[in-house]
Amino acid sequence: MVHEPTHDEEAKSIATAGMRQRVHLVAVVERVWCHDAPPYFCDVEVTDGTATLALRFSGRRSGHDLAVGTELEVSGRLVDLAGHRCLWNPTYAVLDGTSESS
Repeated sequence: MVHEPTHDEEAKSIATAGMRQRVHLVAVVERVWCHDAPPYFCDVEVTDGTATLALRFSGRRSGHDLAVGTELEVSGRLVDLAGHRCLWNPTYAVLDGTSESS
């Protein structure tokens, strides 16, 4: 029998996370792209070694602390954004001693 995760059960990797499931993982930034005209947002692509995942930060004009190669601890709920798996406005901490919460 295959175990199906519940929405309340927290996923620990990108590859095992199901839609609408809470996700908590450590990942590395692979790409940052910010839209500099209304509506403002930044998309950050991360990987945990099992898969890649988009992080969408609404209302941000820059990814000031989210440079490529930055290691993050990130938490949020997995949603569908135009057919792509995404964490929308997740909380995160940069794992070099500084932290930020979106």
